[in-house]
Amino acid sequence: MNLGVVYKGQLLNFHNNDQKSLLSNEKLSELGMIRYGKDGYYEVFEDRIMFPIADEKGNIVTFAGRTIKDDDRKYLHTNETSIFQKRELLYNYSDAKGYLYNDELILVEGYMDVIGAKKKGIDNVVALMGTAITEEHLNLLKKNHCSITLALDNDYTKEENTGKKEMLNAIPNLLKQGFKVDVLDISKLGKYKDFGDLGNTNLSKQEILNAKISSFTYMMDNYYFEHKAFDVEGIYEVFEKAKEDSFIVTTLDESKFKEYISSRTSFNKEELEEIMYPKVIEKSESPLSNLQDVAMNSYIVGKIENYVNVKNDKLLSGYYELNKEKVDNQALEVFKTYNTRFLDSKNKELNIESLIDDVLKL
Repeated sequence: MNLGVVYKGQLLNFHNNDQKSLLSNEKLSELGMIRYGKDGYYEVFEDRIMFPIADEKGNIVTFAGRTIKDDDRKYLHTNETSIFQKRELLYNYSDAKGYLYNDELILVEGYMDVIGAKKKGIDNVVALMGTAITEEHLNLLKKNHCSITLALDNDYTKEENTGKKEMLNAIPNLLKQGFKVDVLDISKLGKYKDFGDLGNTNLSKQEILNAKISSFTYMMDNYYFEHKAFDVEGIYEVFEKAKEDSFIVTTLDESKFKEYISSRTSFNKEELEEIMYPKVIEKSESPLSNLQDVAMNSYIVGKIENYVNVKNDKLLSGYYELNKEKVDNQALEVFKTYNTRFLDSKNKELNIESLIDDVLKL
């Protein structure tokens, strides 16, 4: 990585002695490199490590400086300009996009986190530069069709763990935007704040990467079950809350939930079904209701067969022909459990494509 350092007087001495300089003091002041005080111009970045910041094509568009003394202002940036808007850039992005291991970018908070990651041989890492994740950041990431692994600060010494809070807030939005999201949970590695700390440990690259978990697991551990017990009441309440939040939407999401609970409890599949979908008092069946069920099942199966034929998808047709009974039964079971999800607002039309899509994800 390219870094520099500015000592007191260095910039002004160089600028004042450079007869070919194209930048006036006024321009440097406008950029935020120098300021005017009672004793004339003085340097903003004196006694600081300098980080050149590039745009997505690798062009240097600004600088940031980290103090090497006991300055309350740990980091300083130049002013925003027509070519530098902090909300639009990710530090190290132009380099990291060439190291998209498995099409993954690791998202950290600051410059030293990137350096710490690189010390461990992790090059597919970019930094937010102290801002929240913006729409401009997401547009930049979408260009690479990459997954995102969040590795924001583990602020365990603070009353409020702001890094954890930011990740919990970011995950639902990232998922809605279509990203595959994981979390590198630094808290699982010990009392380390960030990648800046990890870079100075004896932990190996693989040991660090082993702390990666799915965003689903992270949300369950740190939000939904943070103050809930893994008992019948707690599991049911979390399931309902996650559905209400649209965090659990599809049958695939529900499968993830079941796997999560199964790994932490001794409930078997049948018991989990009863907890998640408690049965109401059943009314005595009548011949008419049985006939209606048969008619509905026949209608859905017919819809499936028609959809497969009309779709003219050889792969889908072949799969359905080999697994017809299984697909039909799964579709009927899914519809029975979530019927309103597959009906229009007037409950008159069946969205068979959505139903089949959910079944094929099982």
